[in-house]
Amino acid sequence: GTTMWSNRWAAYNSLSQSTGLPHNTVNHKYGFVASTGVHTNGIENLWKCAKDKFKQMHGTCDAHISSYLDEFMWQRGARDRDERFQRALELIRTYYVV
Repeated sequence: GTTMWSNRWAAYNSLSQSTGLPHNTVNHKYGFVASTGVHTNGIENLWKCAKDKFKQMHGTCDAHISSYLDEFMWQRGARDRDERFQRALELIRTYYVV
């Protein structure tokens, strides 16, 4: 029932509160697309691409997985080198005010 579901996935219950990001779910018992239109295709594709990137790196160090994911998301957010460079300059200006 609902109690089992919420206990089983307790870490997800506060995800939206702790991150400030929306967290939607799909109960695959009833289908692969929720009545709200939410589906898992996007996140499954994202994880596949991340795993492919890590394979290209010939493995990863567990201690650095967070920074690998940060870099992966940074590059995915702006695939063009010029755009990444401009974004980096903006961040430097924001955090290192002269």
